[in-house]
Amino acid sequence: MKLRTIISIFLTAASLVANAQSRGERVYISTDRQIYIAGENIRCSAYCIGNDGRLSNFSMTAYLELHSSSGMAANGRAALLGGRGCAEIEIPRSLPTGNYSLMAYTKVGLMRENCNPAAGSRIITIINPYGSERVDNGVKIVDAGAYAAIRAAQPETAGNISASLDGVKRAGSTMAVQLTNNGSSEASLDVSIVRMDGIAEPDNRGMAGFLDADAKGPALAGAMTPDYEGEVINARVAGIPESEVGMMEGRIAFISAPGDKSDVYSSTIAADGTMSFYTSNINGNKDLICEIEDKLEGSPAHIEIVSPFVNVNPGEIPVLPLCEGMRSDILARSMAAQLSASFASETISDYLQIRPSLLFSGQCRSYVLDDYTRFPTMEEVMVEFIPELRIRKGDEGKRQINVLVNDSYKNPEFSQGTALTLVDGVPIFDYEQILAYDPLLVQTVDIYTSRFFIGARYYDGIVNFVTYAHNLPSMKFTPDVRVVSFKGTALPGILNGMSIDSENGPDYRQTAFWHPLVKLKAGESDSYEFHVPGVPGDYLLKIEGMDSQGNPIFATQKITITK
Repeated sequence: MKLRTIISIFLTAASLVANAQSRGERVYISTDRQIYIAGENIRCSAYCIGNDGRLSNFSMTAYLELHSSSGMAANGRAALLGGRGCAEIEIPRSLPTGNYSLMAYTKVGLMRENCNPAAGSRIITIINPYGSERVDNGVKIVDAGAYAAIRAAQPETAGNISASLDGVKRAGSTMAVQLTNNGSSEASLDVSIVRMDGIAEPDNRGMAGFLDADAKGPALAGAMTPDYEGEVINARVAGIPESEVGMMEGRIAFISAPGDKSDVYSSTIAADGTMSFYTSNINGNKDLICEIEDKLEGSPAHIEIVSPFVNVNPGEIPVLPLCEGMRSDILARSMAAQLSASFASETISDYLQIRPSLLFSGQCRSYVLDDYTRFPTMEEVMVEFIPELRIRKGDEGKRQINVLVNDSYKNPEFSQGTALTLVDGVPIFDYEQILAYDPLLVQTVDIYTSRFFIGARYYDGIVNFVTYAHNLPSMKFTPDVRVVSFKGTALPGILNGMSIDSENGPDYRQTAFWHPLVKLKAGESDSYEFHVPGVPGDYLLKIEGMDSQGNPIFATQKITITK
């Protein structure tokens, strides 16, 4: 049975790779605006487009790279669902002034010819007012006349989306933008409202230009497992000589993120020391706990995460023209960026629903420890009032925790196999650490009484000790355990300013409204409220996207906001 399962998994993975190589995917990125101050976030909306020119539902993760002519400056991930997703890329405050190329791809696209991520990439202008550094050979100084003559190429209006605005067009007021799909096909869109000024935007041809761009070129990667359920995180064994790596073959490795019980994944280490964790996408920036189960005592072997970014060649990036007349606009943008950072007005988002994890969807019995008499150790807590848990010695004389699970006939029985014990979603393999843990740190004990497969590992029940802090307080790890900062897929969010209290601080946001994932059926209308920033002037409403037939959509509308 075990052999048939392994062969089945192998054949499934092989067929997925073959299927992915026969496909092709390109990723178009739209952004809330095209000009940023160093230190701000680039808000991105991703469109994963298949060979047929329509949204692809195969890949679940897209990878974004921001490049100057000197190399990759920043990156990010977008979780995809039905070919759509969003991301945020934090611009390092130290980046020099210049134009940058923003590209995106999926692993499926990397394996296929003629899916060059640089084709139709988005040009982003980044201005760093905090220093004098500029991208090498990437900036030219022009006079006021030449600068005034610059006119960025804009995409042509396309599609059948109309927009109307409700409310008083006054700084600090609340307005609503109503979108209507007048076409005969479902539309997938992103919508932004951004304050305009005298800084010239870079040329970007939009969705239509992206679809028409010549993406010819060789495949950028060999065979790899596509992200068909979420990101496949690759890792390798490090810390030991190459000659000893083979000794780790067959051992189980884990990655997990504190605070979320669903972010725990396992993989079997291969003979060459590599492993792959099949995730459902890890959302947000988190610390990953990387550990190996039943590792040889005293071995310095540990897990090292392999970067999925391939460092795409962006090709030629246009030079950024600057002139003395831009000084006041740059100063205004810089002040707005700093005030927004100080009062967090650019980071307050209303988050959209994310794809749920089904790992811990089984029956759960939860014990809130504040409802019971407190005891000095977790061992006493389990013995006194948690009948679903039992402490027994295993075959090697070491104590282990058994869970009362349901057998194949739904009859409850204590398991003889291994239960997975977690603290804040992180596996703890030394049961003695759990038994001696301070229960005053623990808020709840969640017990899952089913049998689970996590990667290649089988468990008779799961126990999760959830602390008040959700970050494993006072838990000590062995030196081989690695804690890695991981930038996961961005949480999808709407920036509308509705949570901002203007009375407690100024609202100088450059982006008044941003929604990366608007979907409208044929003939459908929807309305979205937003708080108008406290700066009067001209704002630009931009609608971009595509319909279900693969036709591009683009529309703009100028809005004048008074005091």
